[in-house]
Amino acid sequence: MIEMKIENIMVNTINDSRVVLLKEDEGERYLPLWVGAAEANAIALKLENVEVPRPLTHDLAKSVIESLGASVKQVLVTELREEVFYGIMVLNRAGQELRIDSRPSDCMAIALRFKAPIYVEEPVLDEAAMIIDSETGELKSVHELPGYNSANKVREQPPEAFREILDRDFGDEDKE
Repeated sequence: MIEMKIENIMVNTINDSRVVLLKEDEGERYLPLWVGAAEANAIALKLENVEVPRPLTHDLAKSVIESLGASVKQVLVTELREEVFYGIMVLNRAGQELRIDSRPSDCMAIALRFKAPIYVEEPVLDEAAMIIDSETGELKSVHELPGYNSANKVREQPPEAFREILDRDFGDEDKE
């Protein structure tokens, strides 16, 4: 498992899609995750420490988890299957570990509220990570790096969902 931090939230103004860009805590790889507008907003509000007058869905989830005597220990992006990311929220309740299947976007929004770490399984990064090209400043698939060697299978092309991000520059997009 590799610890990641939320680096940025990008918005494509043409189609209003949102991408949360995770960055390796101690490395150069990035992982772009497409998320819904509501989840992106919930993540952005917490990153910017914006207080809202009434609890949002992820604030409510935090309250429910705490009311049940639990806390979020960590969240994991565990798998990329058929171009869909899968996640798990790991709760701790009275010394017992509970693993809850969850969308990574919800996991991240709740993890921020608990100040819990975000991890990505190495095979997911092997398959879908990107790096910033030092010459162009653009995001590129790690598979485009000379000498890149994955412990797992290496795809000739990045997943279809990432081709869109490779074909455009998010440098002018606003952070949410």
